[in-house]
Amino acid sequence: MEGKDTLKELVKKRSIIKGRLTKFKDYVNVLAQVGANKITSVQVKEISLRVDKFEELLSDFNVIQSNIELLSSNDDEQITERDFVESQFFSLLSMAKELIECASLEKKSLHDESISNQCSHSINSIKLPTINLPRFDGNYLKWLEFRDTFDSLVNKNDSIPLINKYHYLRSSLENSAAVVIRSIEFTADNYEKAWQILCNRYNSKNILINNHIKSLLSIDPIMKESFKALRYLVDHLSKNLSSLHTLGLPTNQWDVLLIFIVSAKLDSTTSIKWEEYKNSLLDLPSLDQFYSFLRNRADILETTHYNRSDKQEHNNMNYQNKKQVKSFLAASDSNTGKYQCVICSLNHFVYECPKFKQMNYDDRMCEVKRLKLCTKCLRSGHNSYQCRLKGSCKICKGKHNTLIHKDHMNTCLEQNTNSQPNEPVTLSATTMTHTLLCTAQVEIVNEVNNKKVTARALLDTGSQSSFLTKAMREKLGFSRNSSETLNVCGLNNIKTNILGKCVVKIKSHSSTFSSQVSCLLVPTITGILPSVEIDVYELNIPCGIQLADPKFFQPSAIDMLLGADVFWNIIGTNQIKLGSNKPTLQESQLGWLIAGPIGINQSKSEVYCYFNHFSNIDNSLKKFWEIEELPTEKKTYSLEEQFCEIDFIENTTRLSDGRFCVRMPLKEPETSLGDSYYLAKKRFLNLELKLNKNPKLKESYTRFINEYKDLGHLSEVDRPKFGNYLPHHCVIRENSETTKLRVVFDASAKTSSGKSLNDIQAVGPVVQSDLFSILLRFRGHRFVLLGDIEKMYRQSALDESQRHLQLILWKDSFNSTEPGDTNKNQFLTQPGNTSNLSERHNLKVLQLNTVTYGLASAPFLSTRCLLQLAKECDDKTIANIIKNDFYIDDLNTGANSESELQHIYINVKKVLDSACFPLRKIRTNCLQAFAGDDTVFDPVNLTKESSVLGLNYSPKLDIIQFPSKVESPPQIVTKKIVIATICKIFDPLGLICACIIKTKIFLQQLWVIKLNWDDPIPENFLKTWFKFISNLHYLSNIKINRNVLCESPVSIELHCFVDASKKAYASCVYLRSVNDKNEVTVRLLCAKARVAPLKPITIPKLELLAALLGARLCDKIIQSLRFNINL
Repeated sequence: MEGKDTLKELVKKRSIIKGRLTKFKDYVNVLAQVGANKITSVQVKEISLRVDKFEELLSDFNVIQSNIELLSSNDDEQITERDFVESQFFSLLSMAKELIECASLEKKSLHDESISNQCSHSINSIKLPTINLPRFDGNYLKWLEFRDTFDSLVNKNDSIPLINKYHYLRSSLENSAAVVIRSIEFTADNYEKAWQILCNRYNSKNILINNHIKSLLSIDPIMKESFKALRYLVDHLSKNLSSLHTLGLPTNQWDVLLIFIVSAKLDSTTSIKWEEYKNSLLDLPSLDQFYSFLRNRADILETTHYNRSDKQEHNNMNYQNKKQVKSFLAASDSNTGKYQCVICSLNHFVYECPKFKQMNYDDRMCEVKRLKLCTKCLRSGHNSYQCRLKGSCKICKGKHNTLIHKDHMNTCLEQNTNSQPNEPVTLSATTMTHTLLCTAQVEIVNEVNNKKVTARALLDTGSQSSFLTKAMREKLGFSRNSSETLNVCGLNNIKTNILGKCVVKIKSHSSTFSSQVSCLLVPTITGILPSVEIDVYELNIPCGIQLADPKFFQPSAIDMLLGADVFWNIIGTNQIKLGSNKPTLQESQLGWLIAGPIGINQSKSEVYCYFNHFSNIDNSLKKFWEIEELPTEKKTYSLEEQFCEIDFIENTTRLSDGRFCVRMPLKEPETSLGDSYYLAKKRFLNLELKLNKNPKLKESYTRFINEYKDLGHLSEVDRPKFGNYLPHHCVIRENSETTKLRVVFDASAKTSSGKSLNDIQAVGPVVQSDLFSILLRFRGHRFVLLGDIEKMYRQSALDESQRHLQLILWKDSFNSTEPGDTNKNQFLTQPGNTSNLSERHNLKVLQLNTVTYGLASAPFLSTRCLLQLAKECDDKTIANIIKNDFYIDDLNTGANSESELQHIYINVKKVLDSACFPLRKIRTNCLQAFAGDDTVFDPVNLTKESSVLGLNYSPKLDIIQFPSKVESPPQIVTKKIVIATICKIFDPLGLICACIIKTKIFLQQLWVIKLNWDDPIPENFLKTWFKFISNLHYLSNIKINRNVLCESPVSIELHCFVDASKKAYASCVYLRSVNDKNEVTVRLLCAKARVAPLKPITIPKLELLAALLGARLCDKIIQSLRFNINL
């Protein structure tokens, strides 16, 4: 009753405010009828006082309305009431303020009229500069400025047609902001809709306030005195405060807090000056005084800066005249600078000297002391205390050069020796769309001993020098020559030292051409070229062409690089273009060179950056040891995820049978895709060869495609003018209960533009519960219900406007093709044989009509349809199950009574059937719930063992087991094999983490000794590994009760235990349940174990980490479970 009385009082107070609102409205309307030009100065002041009072009335209304909304049960009615009253407040306030401004301007205009008339002619003769439209990229910090400016320049200009306004809007938006309105059709009628959607996205007051406050609190500290940094600080602070004030926050009351926050970001000198200035004030400083101090300080620093810069300008001119000239790709320069090494008298610094690097620690220190070198930069003329170099030892962080670090001298020396051949010199790089580079077969001659060797050369105009591998030098019988040190630099100014050069003679196999070439010696020029084998039938090379490299299509090593010093002597004038997106033939003294793009996908091939040698891949796998965090609820979506959500809401419809019809969320227009037909055709022909060799596989593949067609999930169409073709292949799943063979469509295959269908799609957010939470709830039910949705992805139709992006090639009957038909050597011996294999086949174009497995957005679209069903469901229990108990297409739910389980099954199935999502493979441990429906369910199938999200579950015994497929260990055990074996053990709840943690510790020990992927593990590790493998099959013997609670519990307690050792730390959680008979059941719910870091940590700190892990684990459990836990 008290709540109702309070609500009545609040409504009455609101009515009083609305009455005062009406009176103020009458007052403003009377003044508006009088006109602004007739309002006196006294009336202007009266209006101002009334406006101030009226703004206070608005604040009172907000407080009262908020209280009413808390007490009222009809939220929609209260929101409508708030919008109506607030709109009246804002309208009247704007009218009143407009009257005040107009009256003030009217009086001022009378005073300025004569002056304005005198200079109007001169003003009209001046052409003002064009005002550029603002740009907006989705940054909330720039939204208010963009909105107000665009509104003033475009929206309020009635002379601009709507279609032009829409064009201006689209041209002003960038990045994520452009994505917001990209899906809206470009018409005049849609302009206001697009502007409204943009405003709805970025006009969120809470988000704007949060971003501006975050910007204020995340100001970077100023490390040293800088007038630019101080001016930026003032501008940054003013801009954000102005925006916050516009959003209605009382920023004029924040002076003390803001000054404290910002003054802590000042450099030490400016901070001292501020404290001195603050002490001279009689009262607390205001923000204006703080601004004034910072501006004055910036003026002083700017003045002194330019005084110093004038003196330095002359020195900079001299320095620029002596600056080293660098090449675009690779350049050789035997005189890299004027600095002379005091060790060997050559032109390089001491820290680059090979002779100095070969010395041991004692010899290096003797040389440093004898020559009086600085121990930090190894230069003369000053000591380490006067050295301006800010670096330190990379090993111990001490104030000395790394080359004179004592404890790791041997390591440094070894690294220096080993790393020398691997120093990178970048020459060129291939793109993801494969590109052929110019290669040729040449004869290399050592004129000293007349020894000849045939070699494969790469021609590169981007290199100023030619290169030869050391292996080829040894074949030619050259002696070692390291008298001259050369410095080579390339892209990104990456440098390396080349020790040695030689002069060889090259001869052509196709002409009398020969030339002497001076080569620099390197260990390796590049990797294998080309990186993939080329299908020469696709190139249509003319007859009678003698290629410089007859085996250009076969991946093989490069022995020599011919640079620009000889390239233009070799190259001819004639060219033959083989067609669009195909290479070009170039005449040369060595034969016809072939180079250029080939429209094939190289996503699975190695991409080379020449002279960049990546010998160590350990860095790319460092995240392997970042132990997984517990899954957390993601409360906010990224901009791309928001785009997916909006696109789904606006474009998803339901067909007549209830089926969802969705659109792919495209973040780029489909026109960015190139040609994909020829790649799909080539891969289909290869698939045909494979299927013809395996009739059983061919039959299963054909049956799958025919079933696809019979269900209406694909249809035959004519080849469209533009379409995206998906290559396809099969995946065999022997353990599957239903579909042993599944055809997978490769939407990641690159088109000729270098982009694939998946590249232009937004992936979308995860809208279902995480695996960990679902399994936790699965263990808390007395009775469980399992099932999955049949062909879930294909149950959602794709919009017809996008189906041309899902085309595949197929043929009803396969003809056997002998492998010899595609022999590339036969092609080379018969250049005129350019027949196209695809013409021998009657290929059909099939269009996929549903969401397709293999698309980047497919998981989001399908799971979002389930979420939509949950939102539309009136039964909250069923809606909650559909929303939170599905993992992709697998249902894992349960109940505590037979009737409740039966209710869940009937209604979940009913809701899913309404959208054509058939539920199948039902499993349960409660046959009684389905006792009356034996015609539909076979009791044997209901209790058949099945997989529950990776774990084996027996409904009959109600136990969980762990799948353990033990394979005989190979003869050679490598680190790759160890990782692959460990990753096969799936334990999401950590129930057997006590066993798994030992394997992780073992793998960590392998990482310490820095083994490569394919290196055999040492003998002392093999014994431990074989012992683990021999015991691995015992995991399948572990049986764990699924249900962790007793029957009809009246009390449930959660108990968490944590512990740590030097090698690992862990946490485990038990549930203790008690029923009405005082029977106690205690069972392990879940656990987590982590490997201790390699860097030594004390046991107390590790125990704290374990406690933190336990706290997070408990928090996740409480959030996931649906029953109450006694705390």
